[in-house]
Amino acid sequence: MPDEFFAKTVTVIIPNWNGFKFVGGCLKSLYESSQKNFEVIMVDNGSSDGSVEFVEENYPDAKVVKLQKNIGFAGACNIGIKKSSGRYIFLLNNDVELQPDYLKELVDFLEANQAYSMVTGKMMKYDNRSYFDAAGDCLSVGGAPTNRGHDCEDYGQYDNPEDVFGVCAGASVYRRSLFDEIGLFDEDFFAYMEDVDLDLRSLLAGYKARYIPGTACYHHGGATIGAMSHRHIFLTNRNKIFLIIKNFKLSWIIKNFGAILKHQLENCSKIFDDPT
Repeated sequence: MPDEFFAKTVTVIIPNWNGFKFVGGCLKSLYESSQKNFEVIMVDNGSSDGSVEFVEENYPDAKVVKLQKNIGFAGACNIGIKKSSGRYIFLLNNDVELQPDYLKELVDFLEANQAYSMVTGKMMKYDNRSYFDAAGDCLSVGGAPTNRGHDCEDYGQYDNPEDVFGVCAGASVYRRSLFDEIGLFDEDFFAYMEDVDLDLRSLLAGYKARYIPGTACYHHGGATIGAMSHRHIFLTNRNKIFLIIKNFKLSWIIKNFGAILKHQLENCSKIFDDPT
C-alpha cells in the first residue's frame, strides 16, 4: 500500500461493549502517551451504559463507530481496521491503562525491524502490578494457547526482549500490511482466541512476533464478559477447538493426538456447563 494512504502513523482501535467503568482511564492514559500522530477509533458493540456518550463528550477527537448489536471482539476490530488510516494498528482493550512510553516503544520497534509483524510489551495485572497478565503468547503441541507468565509474580524472568509465538490483542501493535496480506480476524471466534488464530497465520506466512519489556500496561481482565462467567468459559474452550480444526495439519494432529485429546478432555466439562 503506498505511503500516501497513511494519514497517521498509528490507528488505535478500542472495541467497546458497556465499558463505562474503564474506558475513561484507558483513554486518559492513551492521550498522555509519548507517541504522537495517532487516531483513535472506538467501535461500540451496541452499548447501553452511557460509555459512548462519555467518550463523545470527553474525547471528541476519538471517532466512535456505533453498531446496533454486539458482533464480538473480532468483528469490532475488523471494522476498526477497515476504517483505519494508520501504518500501524494498536489494538487496545477498553480495560487497559498504559504507561506513557508503552505505545511509542512498540511502534519504534516495528519501525526499526521489518521482519516482525507484531510486537507487545509487559501486560501486568491492574490490581496487583507485580504480577503478569501476559508477556506475549505461546501455543502448546496440544493446541493450548496461553499467556506467558500469566498470574506469575515478576521477579525479572521476562526482563529480556525475545521472540514469541504471538501477542495478545489486548495491547499490541501490528503492521497494517499484515492484515492486507493474511486477512482480518476470523469473526467465527466472536471473542477470545481470534488473536491466537492471527498469530498462527502470521507465523505460517513467515513473519515474527516480538516481546519487549521496556514499559508496561495494566489490564483489569474479564471486564466485558467476566473472567469466570459461563460465557467466557464456553467461548475460550470452544474456540480452542476452532483453532485446531482451522489451522492444524492432519499430520500434526495425528502426531500430537494424545496431547490434543488430553487438553480437550480437561476442558470438555467446562464447555457443556454453559447452557447457551
